[in-house]
Amino acid sequence: MPVVMYLSVIAILMGAKNVIEISQWMNANAKRKEIKKLLGVEFFKVPKKSRLYEFYEIVDKAELESAFRRWIGGFVKLQSKDMVAVDAKVIRGSATKHKSAVGVLSALLSESREH
Repeated sequence: MPVVMYLSVIAILMGAKNVIEISQWMNANAKRKEIKKLLGVEFFKVPKKSRLYEFYEIVDKAELESAFRRWIGGFVKLQSKDMVAVDAKVIRGSATKHKSAVGVLSALLSESREH
């Protein structure tokens, strides 16, 4: 479950807007060596779209937000009322035949205007 959640979050940060797009992103990227290295796994079987729907139904959304706040809190001081906006972009033209594209992740705290 943690691997599926982690991949889902990455897919959303990379622009996926629904379960279909998350599934497509996972199918295209989950077996890449860089992703498997980040996850700490040698092998990962991508779940079918129907399994993703089932998975998201059982996820505790409050616990997911709490886990995200703990993680982002390692980078910036976060108050319980702070809203965090997150965006990710891939730099067009940065991929080559031998190198993956460069991605940029931005997080903005709305109350403090820190980023």
